[in-house]
Amino acid sequence: MPVSSFALSLPTGPNSALSANGSFCKSSLVMPTTIVGQNGVTIAQKTKIAVSKCPVLVVKHRTSGATAVITVKTPSAGRLSGSGTDLRFTKRSIGKAEQTTIKVPLTGIGRQVLGKFRQLRIKVRVGFVPKSKKGNIASKAFATVTFRA
Repeated sequence: MPVSSFALSLPTGPNSALSANGSFCKSSLVMPTTIVGQNGVTIAQKTKIAVSKCPVLVVKHRTSGATAVITVKTPSAGRLSGSGTDLRFTKRSIGKAEQTTIKVPLTGIGRQVLGKFRQLRIKVRVGFVPKSKKGNIASKAFATVTFRA
């Protein structure tokens, strides 16, 4: 009987069958796979490995005028939001797991403070709520950006 799918679940923890240093969520994972059938036909491919329960990750951040531009990696489809002190709350819908940017502008008061002090450091909160709760979690990440007049 042909096999149409295969799922492997291994326990986690300090004595697990597989372990690694670092985070599986920071890069895409692929596994080289070779399958040899009973008829001798060989299939070789790179199988993409999905990792569940990954948080949203801030990849990089910068400012452009009076706007904070935050590049994030989202684990799945869902809603992405950005906010902070003297920043306008901004949200976006994300259709799939991807690396994307969210632009969070200063409020009017934030612009006044920037004009007065010529430099403004703000901690930006980026939140993520998954569309489907299956294997995904709501998460948040932070980045500190510096605005200069």
